[in-house]
Amino acid sequence: MRSTLALFATLTLTLAAGAFPGPGRAQSGTVPSTLAGTWVQDDAASAMRTVDAAFAPRIASLPELLQGMARDRIRNDMQPPRRVLVSLTGSRVRVTLESNRTRVVDGAIGAAAQVTGVSSGTRVTPRLQGGWLELLYEGEGSQLHQLYSTEPDGSRLHVDFTVESSYLSTPVRYRLDYVRAAR
Repeated sequence: MRSTLALFATLTLTLAAGAFPGPGRAQSGTVPSTLAGTWVQDDAASAMRTVDAAFAPRIASLPELLQGMARDRIRNDMQPPRRVLVSLTGSRVRVTLESNRTRVVDGAIGAAAQVTGVSSGTRVTPRLQGGWLELLYEGEGSQLHQLYSTEPDGSRLHVDFTVESSYLSTPVRYRLDYVRAAR
């Protein structure tokens, strides 16, 4: 039971931090300009179902008593952003994620960013991963990777999430898609 409670505590801390594809070597340079702009979720209910489905196998492995609490925590802490605003200035990025709470990450590629709306002690580093923007959240023995990429024509934004923790046997991965907001 003690290890189950430790797993639940780490899972909820991991969820509070934030994301995704496997870690890789950070690169220096600039972020593709197609990422700049305001992006909106075109189907919020579907996005939440995607998040729920990604975590469902891990929740199912918890004792029944903890499953409801874990689902509630995921729905609160991992609520998909309604809007994603990306601003680029050379090697500096500012990403604003608007959901039930707003998170802002502002910093240079490869350096610790200034952040609001995340748990204290969480370090966030903007990096380039395969030529795309990645936000790496690190804290409480877990990592969240959020990889931002677009379709070649810049019409859709993909945000790939990967949650890794020593308490998870395998990473949790999922993708959310956004459309460019009308100007």
